[in-house]
Amino acid sequence: MNVKTLSTSRYNTRNAFLFKTIEYLIVGGGGGGGSYSGGGGGAGGYVTGSVNLPTSSSYLIIIGSGGAGAVAGGSNSGSNGTTSSFNNTFALGGGYGSSYNQAGGNGGSGGGSGYWQSQVTPGTAGTGSAGQGNNGGGGLNAATNAAGGGGGGAGASAQNVTNGDVS
Repeated sequence: MNVKTLSTSRYNTRNAFLFKTIEYLIVGGGGGGGSYSGGGGGAGGYVTGSVNLPTSSSYLIIIGSGGAGAVAGGSNSGSNGTTSSFNNTFALGGGYGSSYNQAGGNGGSGGGSGYWQSQVTPGTAGTGSAGQGNNGGGGLNAATNAAGGGGGGAGASAQNVTNGDVS
């Protein structure tokens, strides 16, 4: 989390309190990826803004942690990242990447699905939160190989895997 002072100190109309304008960027923890041709974890939610705050107070800043990746050796999904916050503004953690034939997790940005049984229809990816992130991509089982979908990012959704992508 980055907290930056934008303007010089000033008094309100009563000259009673000293204020600072604070510009903030809050990012939630990223989601963990899945195993067994699993999907990628989604990026943590991304929120920016500015606020005038009294300088005589303390403010709690919570930095969310990244989700754990899946344990190898089975059909396991990762875990969601955790939420970051400042001054009652929250950035959601990223959605988990799933394993074989499982949907990706929802979050700040959605997690990718593991490869899907179908050779035609991609798996169900996680959904990103409006204004914070984007959707994950769906995995696919191609004729010769399989691939999980990618996690969504702050700037764009992940694309679904297609048969032409897997060889």
